[in-house]
Amino acid sequence: MPSEDPDEQRGRDLVRAASAQVRAPRGLRAGLEPLRRDARRRRRTRALTIALGGALAAAAAVVLALALPGDVPDRPTVAGAAALAERPATRPPPGPAGPRRLSAAVEGVAFPDWGDVRWPPTGMRTDRIDDRAVTTVFYVRAGRTVSYQIVAGDPLPPPVATRQEMVGDTVYRTFRAGERTVVTWVRGGRTCIVSGRGVRAEILRRLATWEATT
Repeated sequence: MPSEDPDEQRGRDLVRAASAQVRAPRGLRAGLEPLRRDARRRRRTRALTIALGGALAAAAAVVLALALPGDVPDRPTVAGAAALAERPATRPPPGPAGPRRLSAAVEGVAFPDWGDVRWPPTGMRTDRIDDRAVTTVFYVRAGRTVSYQIVAGDPLPPPVATRQEMVGDTVYRTFRAGERTVVTWVRGGRTCIVSGRGVRAEILRRLATWEATT
């Protein structure tokens, strides 16, 4: 193979060196810089979005857990008992049996007589939730119905994510279960529940605490 001409080799070396030193014109570099900044900003935004998305998903899971009314699998719950109040009365209302109480009672805990506050009883029913009897007395005023329930047996687990109010030594918990507003507490060792549709929470709390405040 013939040896390469020294002048040709030197020419190629000069071309390579010149190419390595060539820079884009200043105007072109200035025009490209905003594009580079936008690209860097988009990369940072994507990374932040991914991080925030993970954080929001975790927060949503916490909020969902707190929003649930304390249901415990395989056990009767306050929300489950309150749902029984959607069913109609099957028996006549109990009559009065003494000052501020009706003749109906569950394991020694009597239902209140709200006649003095213009919420007369209109009917009652008894259901079972798992192995518990749940007795409901209905009271009506101005077309609105409020149910008072007493659950037989040991107190049900208290619901979470509730508004709590202490009256005397008793904690009254208020929460929403579907379209019902529910107030629950323990009286005489039994779970009591007052609930209603379209009835303000403050009215339900006033009825629930009626015995403690009169």
